Amino acid sequence: MKEPLTPPAAASDTKGYLYGRFSLNADASVHLWIRLENVDNKHTFKMAFQDISAPPYAVEIEPGTYRIKEFARATGRFNMNTELDVHNVAIPPQLSSISRPVLVEAGKGYYLGDFVASSERTGLTVIPMVVVVETQSGRLEYRRNFDATSKWLRERYPNLANLDLQPAFGRRE
Repeated sequence: MKEPLTPPAAASDTKGYLYGRFSLNADASVHLWIRLENVDNKHTFKMAFQDISAPPYAVEIEPGTYRIKEFARATGRFNMNTELDVHNVAIPPQLSSISRPVLVEAGKGYYLGDFVASSERTGLTVIPMVVVVETQSGRLEYRRNFDATSKWLRERYPNLANLDLQPAFGRRE
Protein backbone atom coordinates (compact mmCIF):
# COMPACT_ATOMS: atom_id res chain seq x y z
CA MET A 1 0.00 0.00 0.00
CA LYS A 2 1.26 3.48 -0.85
CA GLU A 3 1.20 5.77 2.15
CA PRO A 4 0.12 9.39 1.66
CA LEU A 5 2.95 11.89 1.50
CA THR A 6 3.39 14.11 4.52
CA PRO A 7 2.96 17.85 3.88
CA PRO A 8 6.67 18.72 4.20
CA ALA A 9 7.53 16.17 1.45
CA ALA A 10 9.87 17.58 -1.18
CA ALA A 11 9.21 17.05 -4.88
CA SER A 12 11.58 14.76 -6.72
CA ASP A 13 12.41 15.32 -10.36
CA THR A 14 12.79 11.54 -10.76
CA LYS A 15 9.35 10.56 -9.38
CA GLY A 16 5.74 11.03 -10.48
CA TYR A 17 2.76 11.80 -8.27
CA LEU A 18 -0.86 10.65 -8.09
CA TYR A 19 -3.40 12.59 -6.06
CA GLY A 20 -7.08 13.01 -5.32
CA ARG A 21 -9.69 12.72 -2.60
CA PHE A 22 -10.31 9.21 -1.25
CA SER A 23 -12.80 9.50 1.61
CA LEU A 24 -14.73 6.74 3.36
CA ASN A 25 -17.87 7.34 5.41
CA ALA A 26 -18.25 4.05 7.28
CA ASP A 27 -17.51 2.45 10.63
CA ALA A 28 -13.98 1.33 11.46
CA SER A 29 -14.65 -2.24 10.34
CA VAL A 30 -14.95 -1.24 6.65
CA HIS A 31 -11.80 -0.83 4.55
CA LEU A 32 -11.63 0.33 0.93
CA TRP A 33 -8.80 0.83 -1.54
CA ILE A 34 -8.21 1.66 -5.17
CA ARG A 35 -5.85 -0.93 -6.64
CA LEU A 36 -3.53 0.45 -9.30
CA GLU A 37 -1.37 -1.56 -11.67
CA ASN A 38 1.87 -0.71 -13.43
CA VAL A 39 0.92 -1.79 -16.96
CA ASP A 40 4.53 -2.62 -17.92
CA ASN A 41 5.53 -4.90 -15.04
CA LYS A 42 2.04 -5.82 -13.66
CA HIS A 43 3.10 -4.72 -10.14
CA THR A 44 0.07 -3.50 -8.16
CA PHE A 45 -0.36 -1.23 -5.18
CA LYS A 46 -3.29 0.16 -3.23
CA MET A 47 -4.30 3.69 -2.28
CA ALA A 48 -6.49 3.63 0.81
CA PHE A 49 -9.74 5.47 1.34
CA GLN A 50 -9.48 7.43 4.58
CA ASP A 51 -11.90 8.77 7.17
CA ILE A 52 -14.49 11.11 5.67
CA SER A 53 -12.89 14.08 7.45
CA ALA A 54 -9.42 13.36 6.00
CA PRO A 55 -8.15 15.76 3.32
CA PRO A 56 -7.19 14.72 -0.21
CA TYR A 57 -3.70 13.23 -0.49
CA ALA A 58 -0.82 12.47 -2.86
CA VAL A 59 1.51 9.49 -3.30
CA GLU A 60 4.92 9.32 -4.95
CA ILE A 61 5.58 6.64 -7.59
CA GLU A 62 8.14 5.60 -10.17
CA PRO A 63 7.49 6.96 -13.67
CA GLY A 64 5.64 4.48 -15.89
CA THR A 65 2.24 3.61 -17.26
CA TYR A 66 -0.43 2.90 -14.63
CA ARG A 67 -4.13 2.11 -14.58
CA ILE A 68 -6.79 1.80 -11.90
CA LYS A 69 -7.38 -1.94 -11.98
CA GLU A 70 -10.23 -2.28 -9.46
CA PHE A 71 -11.56 -1.34 -6.07
CA ALA A 72 -10.82 -3.63 -3.12
CA ARG A 73 -12.99 -3.77 -0.01
CA ALA A 74 -12.88 -5.64 3.24
CA THR A 75 -14.79 -5.73 6.49
CA GLY A 76 -13.57 -6.63 9.93
CA ARG A 77 -11.36 -5.20 12.61
CA PHE A 78 -7.75 -5.08 11.48
CA ASN A 79 -4.88 -5.91 13.79
CA MET A 80 -1.56 -7.71 13.42
CA ASN A 81 -3.19 -11.11 14.10
CA THR A 82 -6.07 -10.69 11.67
CA GLU A 83 -6.18 -11.33 7.95
CA LEU A 84 -8.90 -9.35 6.24
CA ASP A 85 -11.12 -11.05 3.69
CA VAL A 86 -10.56 -8.72 0.73
CA HIS A 87 -13.07 -8.63 -2.13
CA ASN A 88 -12.14 -7.10 -5.46
CA VAL A 89 -14.79 -4.94 -7.11
CA ALA A 90 -14.36 -4.47 -10.86
CA ILE A 91 -14.56 -1.03 -12.42
CA PRO A 92 -18.06 -0.88 -13.95
CA PRO A 93 -18.26 -0.23 -17.72
CA GLN A 94 -19.87 3.19 -17.10
CA LEU A 95 -16.71 4.23 -15.22
CA SER A 96 -14.29 2.68 -17.73
CA SER A 97 -12.63 6.08 -18.28
CA ILE A 98 -10.93 5.81 -14.87
CA SER A 99 -9.30 2.51 -15.84
CA ARG A 100 -7.56 3.87 -18.95
CA PRO A 101 -3.76 3.74 -18.77
CA VAL A 102 -2.03 6.93 -17.64
CA LEU A 103 1.57 7.69 -18.56
CA VAL A 104 3.12 9.09 -15.38
CA GLU A 105 6.18 11.20 -16.12
CA ALA A 106 8.85 12.28 -13.65
CA GLY A 107 8.25 15.67 -12.05
CA LYS A 108 4.51 15.70 -12.82
CA GLY A 109 1.34 15.14 -10.79
CA TYR A 110 -1.79 13.36 -12.03
CA TYR A 111 -5.25 13.91 -10.58
CA LEU A 112 -7.24 10.66 -10.27
CA GLY A 113 -10.54 12.13 -9.07
CA ASP A 114 -12.57 12.88 -5.97
CA PHE A 115 -14.01 9.74 -4.44
CA VAL A 116 -16.31 9.64 -1.44
CA ALA A 117 -17.43 6.17 -0.41
CA SER A 118 -20.06 5.14 2.08
CA SER A 119 -20.88 1.64 3.13
CA GLU A 120 -23.98 -0.06 4.40
CA ARG A 121 -24.15 -3.54 5.87
CA THR A 122 -24.94 -5.10 2.50
CA GLY A 123 -23.04 -2.95 0.05
CA LEU A 124 -20.75 -0.16 -0.88
CA THR A 125 -21.37 3.29 -2.28
CA VAL A 126 -18.46 5.12 -3.87
CA ILE A 127 -19.27 8.74 -4.66
CA PRO A 128 -16.77 10.35 -6.99
CA MET A 129 -19.76 12.44 -8.53
CA VAL A 130 -20.85 12.71 -12.14
CA VAL A 131 -21.30 9.12 -13.28
CA VAL A 132 -23.65 7.04 -11.09
CA VAL A 133 -23.62 3.25 -11.42
CA GLU A 134 -25.62 0.71 -9.44
CA THR A 135 -23.58 -2.47 -8.85
CA GLN A 136 -24.03 -5.66 -6.89
CA SER A 137 -21.74 -4.19 -4.22
CA GLY A 138 -23.55 -0.87 -4.00
CA ARG A 139 -23.38 2.42 -5.83
CA LEU A 140 -20.32 3.92 -7.53
CA GLU A 141 -20.09 7.58 -8.51
CA TYR A 142 -17.21 9.62 -9.92
CA ARG A 143 -16.49 13.37 -9.78
CA ARG A 144 -13.85 15.41 -11.55
CA ASN A 145 -12.86 18.34 -9.36
CA PHE A 146 -9.42 19.03 -10.85
CA ASP A 147 -9.14 22.77 -10.19
CA ALA A 148 -10.26 22.73 -6.53
CA THR A 149 -8.31 19.59 -5.58
CA SER A 150 -5.17 20.82 -7.39
CA LYS A 151 -5.42 24.13 -5.52
CA TRP A 152 -5.69 22.18 -2.29
CA LEU A 153 -2.63 20.07 -3.25
CA ARG A 154 -0.52 23.18 -3.75
CA GLU A 155 -1.64 24.58 -0.39
CA ARG A 156 -1.21 21.36 1.62
CA TYR A 157 2.06 20.33 -0.05
CA PRO A 158 3.91 23.62 -0.66
CA ASN A 159 7.04 21.75 -1.75
CA LEU A 160 5.03 20.15 -4.59
CA ALA A 161 3.50 23.47 -5.71
CA ASN A 162 5.69 23.73 -8.81
CA LEU A 163 4.75 20.31 -10.20
CA ASP A 164 3.04 20.27 -13.56
CA LEU A 165 -0.44 19.05 -12.48
CA GLN A 166 -2.89 17.53 -14.93
CA PRO A 167 -5.99 15.36 -15.00
CA ALA A 168 -5.12 11.69 -15.37
CA PHE A 169 -8.19 10.96 -17.51
CA GLY A 170 -8.60 13.62 -20.15
CA ARG A 171 -8.87 17.35 -20.28
CA ARG A 172 -9.41 19.83 -17.49
CA GLU A 173 -13.03 20.45 -16.52
